[in-house]
Amino acid sequence: MKTLATDSTVQTDNAALPDTMPQVDSVTAHYPIADRMGFFSGSQWANGDSAIRMVGVSGEPVPYRLSNDVVVTATLMLCLFMGAFVVCRSMHALAMQVKNFFRLRDRSEDFSLKSEGEIKDQLFVVLLESIVLSLLCFTFFSHQMADRITILSPYILLLANMGVLLIYFAYKYGVFNLFNWTFFDTDKRQTWMRSYNLIAFGKAIILLPLLMVILYFDLPPSVCICATLSIIALAEMLVLYKTKQIFFTSVLGLFPTILYFCALELLPLFFLWELLVATNEFLVI
Repeated sequence: MKTLATDSTVQTDNAALPDTMPQVDSVTAHYPIADRMGFFSGSQWANGDSAIRMVGVSGEPVPYRLSNDVVVTATLMLCLFMGAFVVCRSMHALAMQVKNFFRLRDRSEDFSLKSEGEIKDQLFVVLLESIVLSLLCFTFFSHQMADRITILSPYILLLANMGVLLIYFAYKYGVFNLFNWTFFDTDKRQTWMRSYNLIAFGKAIILLPLLMVILYFDLPPSVCICATLSIIALAEMLVLYKTKQIFFTSVLGLFPTILYFCALELLPLFFLWELLVATNEFLVI
């Protein structure tokens, strides 16, 4: 009798168990079901009662960042290595050019510098500056237009910015060569172009580590904008100085220097900014 009483007690307890299990209401019935059986979920030996109903909502996707992009990181590392290679290969010529930057060299020193292998990779300077400036523009516009950006591949924006910059540099170098060939002799043209390439190379080399700091250390946008504009403004002031020193050496040469600088340097830079803004707004909105 004792055994029968015990069995009846167990049966009574087991019968009460389903009443204590949580019930799934009709509101959450449409959520997807995750089965822990995995591969054996369709097997006849699997227990269908073991399926667990998980209730929740999908999370928000992580926003795109250049610092998490492998292609962008590899491109920056390649630019850094190529810049270091060019600096190491032309170390002596670079040192002499920087040393003699604020004074006019005579023709013998100029010939010795040309024979020692100065920076002649003008295409590399243009490509390096285009890549760095396109990444900086993408960082700026992605911050300014964060609330208006639609689903678009970031590579399209990067390639569009880089294409605009390449067109800008091609136009500017073409106008420089045409104007200088018309009004100045060969020695002055070559001296000015070497100085201009040195300034462009130095600007790109300085902006490259600044870009890496901006991307990987999350600097405030105001600091990034001030630092970038300061470097660009310093480079433009050096271009103005070399233009006055090489082309317009007379006392009254300040006025034509300003005209030359505004027409061939500042005006194309202003149109470049307007074109970049229009391109990014057209692509992201």
